[in-house]
Amino acid sequence: MKIIGIILRDYEAKNGGIVYGVRSYLIEKLKKYNVSIMCIPFDFENDKKIDTTLIDKCDGIILPGGKVSHELDDKIVKYLYDIDKPTLGICLGMQLIGRNFNNHDIIPVCNHQKESNYSHYITIDKDSLLYEIIGEENIKVNSLHSFCIPNTKLYVSARSDDEIIEAIEDKRKTFFLGVQWHPELLDDKNTDKLFTYFINKL
Repeated sequence: MKIIGIILRDYEAKNGGIVYGVRSYLIEKLKKYNVSIMCIPFDFENDKKIDTTLIDKCDGIILPGGKVSHELDDKIVKYLYDIDKPTLGICLGMQLIGRNFNNHDIIPVCNHQKESNYSHYITIDKDSLLYEIIGEENIKVNSLHSFCIPNTKLYVSARSDDEIIEAIEDKRKTFFLGVQWHPELLDDKNTDKLFTYFINKL
């Protein structure tokens, strides 16, 4: 059985402290597939370098959404890229991928925080891997992000109608793709296509 590693994110606890975890809906989504799940913790505040022991045990890595990013995240992204570890970035995870391949940091974006499961359309580039996976040029997705990447040296595989980057990829890698929306919150054929393709590349 293939092992998917999920990089844990830090969240503020009710007592004001920091806890590391992953949102349950991502775990529940992955349970629908024939994979094992490994949660990978890092001390983002204190670590100066990444411990690759757990990453190396995984067949693929998911960089999940979250609210806080760190310099250590960039080292993780670069390591995954350099060793060609199949990687799926979601929301913040995509932004972390993108900022490592441009000259700008993540920037705020307005009007992309919607409660609806299907809040806006994105246009997928027909020459992209994402189009090969989904097979449709226009699909509707959710939108829960307050930040975005202004540009990237990676291939931009999808944009929203207001030109926000919604997906990026590097087709030279086994699987190195990030999406701005949260597919783990959706239950549709496009979500299944994305996760199934990712898992088959492990």
